[in-house]
Amino acid sequence: MFRPSFAVRLASRPFVAGAALLAALSAAEAGGRCYRQVTHPAHYETRYEQVLARPATTVARVVPAVYGQVAERVMVEPARHIARVIPATYATVNERVMIEPARAVSRVVPAVYGAVNESVMIEPARSLARHVPAVVRHVAEQVEIEPARKVWQVTREHGRAVGCWVHQPARYETRMRAVEESPARVVHETIPARYGVQSRTIEVQPARTVIETIPPVWGVRARTVETSPARTVYETVPAVYATRMRTVEVQPARTVHETMPAEYRTVARQVLVRPATTGWAPYDPRCGAYAAAY
Repeated sequence: MFRPSFAVRLASRPFVAGAALLAALSAAEAGGRCYRQVTHPAHYETRYEQVLARPATTVARVVPAVYGQVAERVMVEPARHIARVIPATYATVNERVMIEPARAVSRVVPAVYGAVNESVMIEPARSLARHVPAVVRHVAEQVEIEPARKVWQVTREHGRAVGCWVHQPARYETRMRAVEESPARVVHETIPARYGVQSRTIEVQPARTVIETIPPVWGVRARTVETSPARTVYETVPAVYATRMRTVEVQPARTVHETMPAEYRTVARQVLVRPATTGWAPYDPRCGAYAAAY
C-alpha cells in the first residue's frame, strides 16, 4: 500500500521528483485514495552582520611649533673710563688786621616824629545790587510712563498651546515738578560810608648834624690758603649687565599622520533557511479537505 509521507519526501527532492510522482499516482489509483499537490513556502530568518560603513583613513595633522622663554645676560652699558677732578684742598688761617682806620664823621641825627589820631573815612557810601533767587515749589503729578497695549500671550491647557491677546492697561507714575511761585529779582541796597580812626605821623624835633670821631677798628680775619692743588684722576666704570627673557623655538612645527580606524555598522539581512517545497497530500473529494501530508 502507498505511504503519503514517503511520497512527500520524494517530491521534495528535484532529481527524483518525476519518477516518484508517477509511482505515487499509480499506487493511489490502485488503492482507491485521492491526493493533491500542495506547495509549502520558503522559510527565511533575519540575521545581523557587521558591514563596513567607512574604511580606515590616514589624515595629516599639523602640530604647531613650541616656544619657550630663556633668560640671557646682556650688556646694558659698556665699561668706560671717566676723568674725575679732585678739587684743591684749602685751610683757613686767622690774622689780626685793621678793618677800619680812625676817622671823623658827621652823623645826621634824624628828626623825631610822633603819632596823632584823627577820624577819617575808610570806605565811602555805595549802592549794592543784591540778587534775590526765584521761589520754586515742587508739586506731584501723575505721568503716563507706558501706554495701554495688547500683548500676545501663549499658555498651555491640557498639553496644548493656547494663544490670546491680553489687554494691558496704561502705567502711570507720580513725579515731582518744579513750579515757580515768584521770579528772581535784583534789589538795590545802600551801604553807608564807614569811618575809622587813623594815626598820622607829625615831626616833633627836626633833623640835625653832629661831628663824631670814630677810632680804628681791629679784628681777626680768616684767610684761606691752598694746602693741596687740584688734580685729575681717571677711574674705570665697569660694564652694566642685566638678565632679559628671550623667546626661542623649543620644538619646530611638524606634520604627523594619524590613522582613523574604520567604522562598522550592524545591518539586518533576510537569509533563506529552507526553500519552498512541493509535495502530495491526501485529498477527500467528498468534503474538499486535505489530510496531513507531513
